[in-house]
Amino acid sequence: MSRAAQVLHPAALAAAVVAGLLAAITMAVLHTTAARMFSILTTGRALPLVVISVLAGAAVLVLLALDKTRLTRLLAALAVTAVIWAGRSPSTRCCLPPYLTIHGAAAPAGAGVRNWSWWPFIVVLVGPSFALLYRLAQRGTLSEPGAALGHVEAAVRPGG
Repeated sequence: MSRAAQVLHPAALAAAVVAGLLAAITMAVLHTTAARMFSILTTGRALPLVVISVLAGAAVLVLLALDKTRLTRLLAALAVTAVIWAGRSPSTRCCLPPYLTIHGAAAPAGAGVRNWSWWPFIVVLVGPSFALLYRLAQRGTLSEPGAALGHVEAAVRPGG
């Protein structure tokens, strides 16, 4: 296992556990606040997709725990795709009223202005990071794979 994998493996395992917990919490919330959607996801055509999602997510956790990371990305993508398809299955179309149009579901006119008003903040906060990354890449500082992980490893090491 490479140094980068040793440093990032616990974070990947923690992220997988958190994603699983959030999925379980979401199902519990759906059960209490959107019983119709919960029923659709747990019965009928959407149920096999939910089962595939749960099994793929569990497989990711097992593979990460066993330190076998080769298929984790594929299985994680399968888990997410399956649950999205479950939510978009033909049986879930009953959750929207049949008379709803795109115009009726669209946000009010002022919403676009509010969304665009965040761009200056994003440019000010993220722009300097991209400029620094570009400068380091041009100098060749980033040419060695894993060079930036030295700081991460020092922070992760006990007493570091």
